Amino acid sequence: MGADNNNGSNRHDIPLSNEGKNEDTNKEKSLTQVPFYAYYQEGIVYIGTTGEFTVVDVTIENTTTGTVYTEVLNMTDCTDSVDISTGGAGSYTLEIETEYGDEFVGLFTLY
Repeated sequence: MGADNNNGSNRHDIPLSNEGKNEDTNKEKSLTQVPFYAYYQEGIVYIGTTGEFTVVDVTIENTTTGTVYTEVLNMTDCTDSVDISTGGAGSYTLEIETEYGDEFVGLFTLY
């Protein structure tokens, strides 16, 4: 299964933003850089951090089929993963929420 942003390998980077899914425009942002990175490879979404986070809540939704994956990831080793191999083709939303309440969102498509 392919993704929409192949970087020349089997790894497909997922761009993330700190806009949040339901952004409160009156709330001042405390983060200017996104301290996470994510990529899809062979049915797995890998999530890593460049910050100091212990635990993050991750929700990945196939918005085409409605399939939802939720995981609490331990980030003490700076990386963890979510298996979405049963999700199939479609448009996906990746949401990461830190223990401090900051939200990060990424969109990707699997064919």
